Amino acid sequence: MSLQDFYIWCEKTWIGTVLQTNTYPFPVIEAVHLLTITLMLGTMFTINFRVLGFVLKSRPLPEVVEGVQTWMRTGYVLTFITGIVLFMSESLKLSANAAWLPKMGLLVGAMVFQFILSAFILKGSRLEQPTALAKTLAVVSTLLWLVTGVAARWIAFV
Repeated sequence: MSLQDFYIWCEKTWIGTVLQTNTYPFPVIEAVHLLTITLMLGTMFTINFRVLGFVLKSRPLPEVVEGVQTWMRTGYVLTFITGIVLFMSESLKLSANAAWLPKMGLLVGAMVFQFILSAFILKGSRLEQPTALAKTLAVVSTLLWLVTGVAARWIAFV
């Protein structure tokens, strides 16, 4: 099975067919996708901005990470599920879009950096001040998420 065959198969599944032939499922799922992205990014930026010392300065960093990590993972899982469903309805169109692969590459990079940062903080010392490495990871993670968002938005214009 070629990659093109996979894209065709995705669009011909019952999920792809339902989203292509009905008026409301696609926009509803897209709205849920955007809300879960907001949940995921809100919690990730909370961690990153705490590492950088912009928010929640009175809270120990591991406490902040532990407090938002469940919400972050929930947002990630729901975003992932809704993203797959949306992809199945327009996989051929996305596969031909020049912004699609860069967006996916940036997404993987952003996720890796974010989870490394979170694990680094939780397994690291309980020092009140984040290390220079943690701050660097937070800056890179934040920039990757922002550029991923730009690439995702750019899909509509390419």
